[in-house]
Amino acid sequence: MKRRNTSRILAACIVIAVLVISTSWVVAKLDPFPIMLAKGLHENAAFLALSICPMNECDSHLGWGTKELPIDTSEQILQKWCVEVFYTKKQTKEKGKAAVEIGLINRDDDNPNNWKIVNTQYGADCSAMK
Repeated sequence: MKRRNTSRILAACIVIAVLVISTSWVVAKLDPFPIMLAKGLHENAAFLALSICPMNECDSHLGWGTKELPIDTSEQILQKWCVEVFYTKKQTKEKGKAAVEIGLINRDDDNPNNWKIVNTQYGADCSAMK
């Protein structure tokens, strides 16, 4: 009886481990855009960051290191994000990355004009910005 229960527990652990590993792999292969939106990144901030390399010139996507940054109360920025952008230039196939600091300067976050690029560091990721 104990042997049967042990076998069932072992089988359940194996199934759970396979599910966890396969889910992690699938999430890693997905585009982080919807996940970053779920974390609170506004789509206007994401699209502004992706505009550092125009769509007709590059294939670009967000990076997993995108994160909200602390705001300095002396600045007139209501929200600040570091958005990682990875891009490939269509003509030359040159790959690049950038850490783009985006700030919300007015309470209406649905207005694209209220989001501004504060700083861009080419060749860097968001671990470079604090």
